[in-house]
Amino acid sequence: MRPIRFVIAMACVLGFAACAGAQDDVAESRAEVAKLQIAGGFSSVHDLATQMAIPPGWFVTVDKNINESFGLTYDLSASGTLTRRLEYVGIESHWATGALLLGPTFFHRYERRAVVFGRVLGGIGEAGSSEDGYAAALAIAPGAGVDLYFARRLGLRVTGEWRSLHGIGVAAGARASQVWLRAGVVVALGTR
Repeated sequence: MRPIRFVIAMACVLGFAACAGAQDDVAESRAEVAKLQIAGGFSSVHDLATQMAIPPGWFVTVDKNINESFGLTYDLSASGTLTRRLEYVGIESHWATGALLLGPTFFHRYERRAVVFGRVLGGIGEAGSSEDGYAAALAIAPGAGVDLYFARRLGLRVTGEWRSLHGIGVAAGARASQVWLRAGVVVALGTR
């Protein structure tokens, strides 16, 4: 199954679970917002400039909730390594990307079962290949997602973001545009 189909199927299952879970009584108030939310899982990357689908990678995200609708997010992600062998010249090429990002996140909480969020992250990104070398770049990544809790402190997270990398490659000012789709587990820790 292609990674994009997996993410779409996961989003459909999570949406159904949220609708079914909304029928339950909610005993806890919004005042019990977690101090931290830690999420991790798999990511799928598509490079828009080269129309290249990158093998699935991973992500780890930590959200520090300031109040019930605003927080700060720390995000670390990397793609899998795309390997291409050029038989006619006998060269094997490896291509990968990743980033370390930080920024604000805005939450909208639907009782205790679902949390919809939008964020704008910025930081240091990397992209490149074994042929051309890997280079650090300024990364800007607006995105959105949803957390669907199936237990008090445990849920599923699905996110999507567009990531723009500025200043990569050999030529100064080169850019890259990527679409990241992610699915994983989220754990809520502590109470404000």
